[in-house]
Amino acid sequence: MKILHTSDWHIGHKLHHQDRTEEHLYFFQWLIETINKEKIDTLLVSGDIFDIGYPSNAMLHTYFNFLLELKDSHCSHIIITGGNHDHTSTLDAPRELLKAMNIDIIGGMPEQLDQEVIYLEDSKNEQTIAIIATPFLRDRDIRKSVPGESFDDKMKAIQQGVSNHYRQAVDHILEENDSKPILIAMGHLLITGASASDSEREIHIGSLNGISIDLFPEEIDYFALGHIHRPQKIKQKENIRYSGSPIPLSFSEHKDIKKVILIETHENNELTISELETPKLRNWGRVKGTLEEVKTKMSECHSSKEYKDWYEIQIIETQYHPDIIREYDEWIEANRENDHYKIIKESLRFEHNENLQQKRDQYTKDLNEMSVQDVFTSLLEDKNISDKDELVQSLNELIQNNQSLLDL
Repeated sequence: MKILHTSDWHIGHKLHHQDRTEEHLYFFQWLIETINKEKIDTLLVSGDIFDIGYPSNAMLHTYFNFLLELKDSHCSHIIITGGNHDHTSTLDAPRELLKAMNIDIIGGMPEQLDQEVIYLEDSKNEQTIAIIATPFLRDRDIRKSVPGESFDDKMKAIQQGVSNHYRQAVDHILEENDSKPILIAMGHLLITGASASDSEREIHIGSLNGISIDLFPEEIDYFALGHIHRPQKIKQKENIRYSGSPIPLSFSEHKDIKKVILIETHENNELTISELETPKLRNWGRVKGTLEEVKTKMSECHSSKEYKDWYEIQIIETQYHPDIIREYDEWIEANRENDHYKIIKESLRFEHNENLQQKRDQYTKDLNEMSVQDVFTSLLEDKNISDKDELVQSLNELIQNNQSLLDL
């Protein structure tokens, strides 16, 4: 049996007000072609289907159209779990209807543990595959809060709660089967040691530093992870992987090679794991230097694709001078878009200028990639507020317990 692992589609995502629909459609078309070419039997999607909790009709149209196309592909089973960007009700609303198409949706923590376990039969190798389809676990899903507990105690309790949840799922499967099936776990969470980009939200279930992979059951044969947008192995283990997002979600990912993960089952519960690189609709770039250096570099940019390249430029000058700002504004206005590229994000910064420190440390056109925590921390620093760490910690707890605040 062949199983494909992907995650973090973020349908509806916009990068500095730029619509990404064409990129998602390009990926979905490639995915269907790959499913048919590789004869994929099952598709696993580990969370963050949408970029916002309540997607627009256009976003829903993209999602359902893709699922409808999958119905006629080689793929016979699809399993989708919710992420921290997804609202449970949005994903679960059409669950019964989609189940008739062999699409299992687990948008949020189900009432019964067995609703989270899905069995697949590998008839060729005469063995069973058990999928632990765990969605993003919120604090309330895995533990009861204790009045007066410290932040550290709370984080340890959450970590243990996540660990216990997977332990219970594995034990449930082992009790139901005479022999151990192939165990594949899905999860949308942060594992300690994962390399993040600028596009992940900084609030993660199980502490801001992640959960150690050592806390999860060793019986799991493959861990299909979501939430981190860079594809990667954890501790160089072939069977514990983030597939990453199929398209870049910030300019910090402009050099990343986007992937999906192919798992193939064999006799005696053996697995082979490989990667398939996803194509790019357009090239991405980040150019740094002085204004003159950036001008030169951008004049040499020529797109090799049908769609214009997207760029972030970061201009860094040594000393502040108003003429530089004027020249910068004029150049941006005249060169933001041409036949080969489009500048999506730009910034101008002066490294040394004592008179500028109080007024404008950084001159920037767009702050959309700053997280809530970044803005809050900058405000505290500007106001010279003491006890910044405690205030940031309080903000983190507030958002962690009220994820919908980030969608406002």
